[in-house]
Amino acid sequence: MSRTVSRTGSGSSSASFTQYTLTDLFCSPKSGKPPKRPADAEVETPRKRLRILRQRNGSERGDAMDIDMDAGVEKMMAMIDNGDEDSDEEPVHCAAVRRPTVDHLMRASASLRPGRFSQRFIPSTRPLLASLASSDTTDRYLCPSTTPDVFTTPPYACVYSHTAKRGGDQRLAVSTEQGVVYVWNTSSDCHAGAQRLDLPAHGNGIFDVRWSLDDTRLATASADHTSRIIDVRTGAILSELHSGHTATVKTLTWDPSHDSLLATGGRDGVVCLWDLRTASEVGPAARIAHAHEELLGTGQRRSKKKGSTRAVTGLLFSSHAPHSLISAGPANGLLRLWDLRTCSGTKKRSDRESSTPARMSPEDPTARGSALGRGRGLTSLTSGPSNLLFALGCDSRVHAYEPGTLAPLRAELGHEKLSTNSFYAPLGLSECGRWAAAGGADGSVVVFDVDNVGRPGRSVDDRGVLLNGHGEAEITGVSWAQDVLATCADDGTVRVWRDCTERRSVNGGIGSADLVWAIV
Repeated sequence: MSRTVSRTGSGSSSASFTQYTLTDLFCSPKSGKPPKRPADAEVETPRKRLRILRQRNGSERGDAMDIDMDAGVEKMMAMIDNGDEDSDEEPVHCAAVRRPTVDHLMRASASLRPGRFSQRFIPSTRPLLASLASSDTTDRYLCPSTTPDVFTTPPYACVYSHTAKRGGDQRLAVSTEQGVVYVWNTSSDCHAGAQRLDLPAHGNGIFDVRWSLDDTRLATASADHTSRIIDVRTGAILSELHSGHTATVKTLTWDPSHDSLLATGGRDGVVCLWDLRTASEVGPAARIAHAHEELLGTGQRRSKKKGSTRAVTGLLFSSHAPHSLISAGPANGLLRLWDLRTCSGTKKRSDRESSTPARMSPEDPTARGSALGRGRGLTSLTSGPSNLLFALGCDSRVHAYEPGTLAPLRAELGHEKLSTNSFYAPLGLSECGRWAAAGGADGSVVVFDVDNVGRPGRSVDDRGVLLNGHGEAEITGVSWAQDVLATCADDGTVRVWRDCTERRSVNGGIGSADLVWAIV
């Protein structure tokens, strides 16, 4: 139920607004059915394509060839790069073949279903990820300082718009240490630094920034203990979310089902749910105190000591449990799920009641490598269409979780150059769900193919591809658009990584001199 509240100021004027309850907020769940899958007879599968090619080239057999697709991709790319004049094999005449690129594979991989094809028919993306590159001329962006004595300012986070993730204009929002959000169009036909939009939002650093569902607003999480909603078109501050946190707001997330709901998590260990229709007047609609305090076996919190408050480092709205929020913290690798319908917006509710999660991970994956069984904590949490949750741990590993039970999977991804010794290391999942990019404290970004993670009978390729375009500066943000990856670091720069397969093949693999290439 909702009720109208009237507020009279010191003058004769009065204002009124509608106060909503949690029941009102969740009364209209998402509806709609997924599109029907076409009949198998209408789907042109890889096996059918191979059969057609053999029939066109005079093959007597019409059945599919048994080939190793991984080796096939490697061989095909080598032939394209080096020429086939020395090959003894009889050439096959068919229609013009298009070179596989990261963009093509991102679109194609979205249609692959678990168990549909054998693993050998899913080509490895490693040769394609090795063709990621960033130009020092057109793909490197500087975050200008607002003070005259410093040329650049460190970026704290970067995120592509939803339109960019669907293949539209590549608008990238970057938040900085000085409280400004810069928005660039990073499309390939735009020169670095052009079409920049400056949005002053806070007087202190912004640790997280997120686009609204319709890309018209930006939400910020700041060290000044507040969050703000900014109109991207006008730069106006639409709402200021205060009275919820007593320390830095570390992370935030929009509810994908309600464009007026936003959740924030802070270093004070508090999670707040905000209804943007009334947040400026009444504060958070729900508040979870001590969200990541250590729990005893009885479900009670351990006695709080000075300085023992656990921060919140990651937040996601659950796609499997309606009206629920999933959080991550720095104490261990256990995810916690909260039923928002049982939470209160007032601070008077007891700590014990407000800090008891509805569900928690049954095992800590970050403790597997510890002789004492101690967890290392999580720095970032993300999800995507792969139907799994991914988190970056302080053990320098990427961990996967089952979204329903929050149970960690056995598969772990790591790299010798990936070091996460701070709670600001970022993790980003591509829109197609096939790739994960993890940022480290020493300037390294490692991209993993996570397509086979969680699929029974599939081997996981844990050999990450290294991107090093920021020197030794700590990576603070990563974000994917449909066919590009953006990274930002403490060196005051943002880089965009693109598929440069064609340019790598020039001059025997040297390519352009201003390109920074991926390292396999």
